[in-house]
Amino acid sequence: MEISGDIKDIQIKEDKLNFKFLPGYAEFLLKHHLDDYVKVQLQYFKEEQVPILRFFEHLSDEALIAQSKISSTEFLKVLIENRAYDHIQKSLTSYIKNQIPMIEREQLVAEDITIISFVRRKLFRKFIKLYTSDETLDDNIREELDRFIIESEAASFNAYIQVQQEKIKQINIQLEQRQNDLLEAQELSLMGSFLWDFSGNNSVYTPGVMQIFELPRSEE
Repeated sequence: MEISGDIKDIQIKEDKLNFKFLPGYAEFLLKHHLDDYVKVQLQYFKEEQVPILRFFEHLSDEALIAQSKISSTEFLKVLIENRAYDHIQKSLTSYIKNQIPMIEREQLVAEDITIISFVRRKLFRKFIKLYTSDETLDDNIREELDRFIIESEAASFNAYIQVQQEKIKQINIQLEQRQNDLLEAQELSLMGSFLWDFSGNNSVYTPGVMQIFELPRSEE
């Protein structure tokens, strides 16, 4: 049976995110160090000044920790159950569809993606010595974590660019509509506007100017 390129790409990504060593470490964190994990994560976010934190300044540390405990538990379970690929896709869909709890998608900036990835690496590495003293296992866990973060970060930036393109498209539509409204108003009032460039041939005229001076309209 012939398999399409898109399906092959998805299968390759799913295979890359099917981890052997990371699930056990995630389970260890969830069962034995969740409270410390959440507190250190908040500490790192504040130290690195993650931009998105400004939208949660009204919350106390206790409230932030409670919220983070829920999201961290969900994230660690994703790794334990080897659902990393589905998790990434679900997160991006929520972002693109503006379904992120408590914030609007336009409030996210590129630095949120990079700093959160950095904090996640730093956080997982902090606790790894409590889990194992085996250097080979340590290396394998770090490699799988890096693979997850690379895939997550790349997908996040692609989604971020898509959202920015949608914003630019909407702005261009609005500008075009305003331009059309202006030209229509000038035509009805027998007015025009122009911008003269005395240093070159880049002067700009609206059709109303050409009509007032009874000049032929330029063909564009």
